[in-house]
Amino acid sequence: RALMDRIVTDICEAYDLLVDTLLGRFDRGTLVATTVYDPSDRTGRIPGVYEESGPLPLEFLDRLNDHIRALAMGTPRVILADAYAHFLGHGVSVPEEDRWFWRRSLIEPNARGANEIRAVWLQTLRDAGVY
Repeated sequence: RALMDRIVTDICEAYDLLVDTLLGRFDRGTLVATTVYDPSDRTGRIPGVYEESGPLPLEFLDRLNDHIRALAMGTPRVILADAYAHFLGHGVSVPEEDRWFWRRSLIEPNARGANEIRAVWLQTLRDAGVY
């Protein structure tokens, strides 16, 4: 758990640095910060991934997504695309043909999933009045 905690902290710090760098470089742009989706649909289980060690510790994904949400809410010119919320119910909890994830690697979106990410980004831009 300590290792995972450190990894999430490092990812959050790198995310902050990336956002600061991009906002500094593109002073008139809008940055779309996107949450990370959960292919396990809150079960912590992904077929073929760490099955022998039990459910994945989703609290670390939650922590990362909470950080991304807070960053978007508190940073001018950063808007939130909540892919996590949009994807819930389209992972391992539904039949394979209804999933938005690639069959061979559930952490990758399939063609439908990629289209859904595009849709989330477009709706986010529209809601913000940017597009």
